Amino acid sequence: MRRAHVSSGCERPVRLRRGAGDDDRPVRRGLARRPSIGHAAGRRTPRSGRVVARAPDPAGPRRVQPPAAMTPTILDLLRACGTGHDVRAGDVVFRQASPARHVHLVERGAVRLVRHGPAGEPVVLHEARAGELFAEASIDARVYHCDAVVVEPGHLLRIPGERVRALIRDDADFARDWSSLLARQLRAARARIERLSLRSAADRLRHLLVSDGTGPHCELVVEGTLKDLAHRLGLTHESLYRTLAALERDGTIERGDGRIRFRRRTTTG
Repeated sequence: MRRAHVSSGCERPVRLRRGAGDDDRPVRRGLARRPSIGHAAGRRTPRSGRVVARAPDPAGPRRVQPPAAMTPTILDLLRACGTGHDVRAGDVVFRQASPARHVHLVERGAVRLVRHGPAGEPVVLHEARAGELFAEASIDARVYHCDAVVVEPGHLLRIPGERVRALIRDDADFARDWSSLLARQLRAARARIERLSLRSAADRLRHLLVSDGTGPHCELVVEGTLKDLAHRLGLTHESLYRTLAALERDGTIERGDGRIRFRRRTTTG
């Protein structure tokens, strides 16, 4: 099938101003709660909990490998239409109710999507990491439905929503790949809702290993810090630390080198 030509309109990568928002207006930092940002620039060792600083990447932004549902073709087309910019922990990409103009791809780092409850408490909707899109759910919306705050420094790609809509309309291959990507994200969202409905911290952790882990021991690579994992599970970090210690003591799990897995082989299905 002949692929429709879409003008890229590419610009040279620019560095995002500290605190610049999606609509290019200055945005004050610190308005959103930023749990664990103090550890965002480092990695936590599995046993001691100490934070080890990461050396800066002299090569600049790395090209990420596409997730399973994102083919190299769809990734290349998005890059051809987007503009790259560096971000630091605490930078606000966009605010809830601000005009929805772009879809974003994380090339490096991490961005947390957050809403706030009636008492101002943060509710983490998703944490996008390297190779993941965010704000794709707002492609046909007038405004964004949450805040997007950088929790790990890195590099983002900003793609105009109108160009993504044009690709979906004019390119059948892209539209099919885009549908597959959204289906995968929907399955992940359903698993998260199911997990958060569980009452105990131990049940939530076991559910995460079964749903997201790989291999006979359901091994999970912990991305970010244990505080980040606690947010992913809807737990306080103290509750997660206690749960990990208890499950290790009773022989349910083992962990090390940034990985958690069941001690015994697990059969799922």
